Amino acid sequence: MSVYVLPSLIGLIFKLFILVYAAKDKKISATILFLIMVFACHNLIEFVGYIQFLDEKTVSFLFRTYYVATIILLALLPIHSLYTTRALTSNRVFSTGIAVVTFALIIQILFTNLIIAGNFSIGYSLTAVEGPYFMQFALFLIFALASSVWILARGYKQAEHELDTMRSLYSMAAMAPLLVVLSAGIAFKIAGINVNFAGLLPLATTFFVFLILKTESKHQLTDIRRFIPFSKERRASMEILRLMDNYAQNSSQVDSYQELRNGIERQAIQYTLEKCDHNITQAAKMMGLQNRSTLYSMIKRLDIEIQDRRMSSSN
Repeated sequence: MSVYVLPSLIGLIFKLFILVYAAKDKKISATILFLIMVFACHNLIEFVGYIQFLDEKTVSFLFRTYYVATIILLALLPIHSLYTTRALTSNRVFSTGIAVVTFALIIQILFTNLIIAGNFSIGYSLTAVEGPYFMQFALFLIFALASSVWILARGYKQAEHELDTMRSLYSMAAMAPLLVVLSAGIAFKIAGINVNFAGLLPLATTFFVFLILKTESKHQLTDIRRFIPFSKERRASMEILRLMDNYAQNSSQVDSYQELRNGIERQAIQYTLEKCDHNITQAAKMMGLQNRSTLYSMIKRLDIEIQDRRMSSSN
């Protein structure tokens, strides 16, 4: 048995474990569950294909089924993106169109040689013999990936609530490995280079599932923007870490705790003002303060610099 079977086996076990856990947890949506089931089937087909103990006819059919699972996986990405951005119900025509195209591609893959004309071994796995219309599969892959990214980017920009912003951002981060692996695979295929990325795809889908499940657990959602360079969240996080390090090194000094407290409070207020575009009224409301005057007093006490034009804004 080839070592290339390990990513598929690990991915399959992980997704089956998640499905068992999800059966007991009603918080996970049906959309996510179906997505995980497709990923699990994808890994199962990869696993059986790597073992290579079946007859040639069965292996050939299994290989076509692998492409069918890939098509369904690709179709679910923009659907999931619509669900994540709460735009699924308002884009039923788009969703229906994807379903129709997906069904047509599945029929061609299973019962004709138009897209997949067969398969052959490349040593450790199988790769496809391209049919005359293989470009249909390539174009669908590009469309699914591009539309998913566009939907999530638009959802991130137009989100009205912080949780929706985070869901979109997490989905984009989760989709990144899939984008890299699938895009590289189709690029090599179009270039006529026989490179099989099946060993990487199970790891990419496992990473995707892990991050997506984090978005489903609302109260444990970690703000991924803390790790994005030059973001407001990254700056605030690094400054608070710096303050803590300074306090740890100088905790024996009399005023060290007060300096730490003032520093963290100053950073929190500056971050809130940036989030609210320096709108004092909105920032005070976000901080749970009764009025703007309280926030003005805190800004003055902590010597926080802010644009006078926005300081005077009451909107």
